[in-house]
Amino acid sequence: METDIQIIEGEVVFDDQLAPSFFSGKGVIEQSLRNRIEENNFMVRLIGERLYINRLAVYESIKLEVEEDLRVIPGTCSIAEESNLLMINATSEDGESLYLEYEFVETVPGEAPKEAWDVTIKMTGVQVVPVEDFEFNLQLAGVQVV
Repeated sequence: METDIQIIEGEVVFDDQLAPSFFSGKGVIEQSLRNRIEENNFMVRLIGERLYINRLAVYESIKLEVEEDLRVIPGTCSIAEESNLLMINATSEDGESLYLEYEFVETVPGEAPKEAWDVTIKMTGVQVVPVEDFEFNLQLAGVQVV
């Protein structure tokens, strides 16, 4: 069984002795998949995409990325978007259900106009925020990239 260092919201989790906390099981696979999704900027792409057909293309890319992991049974990945949640389900080679969830959150930016663009997605350390001129700023672990 695989083990990995536990990371929650971009931060390493430490035990009582201040050593990195390790975990095993399906959480290792879910953490690995979450990292792959974030590294490929799929959630950022979904934030900027309003056309349904183009969102489907991003969903397909997510499915392919998830099923590329050898620990996931090909063809078992499904994606559902309901109100403000994106839910990704798959099955591991051990038969365990894998579940990832991302929440789309409405924000009230200080200077930005109150329009449909006032939507951001909160992921591990990443937030996309509209500004007055409708360009998107990417804030990643406190570093702002325009």
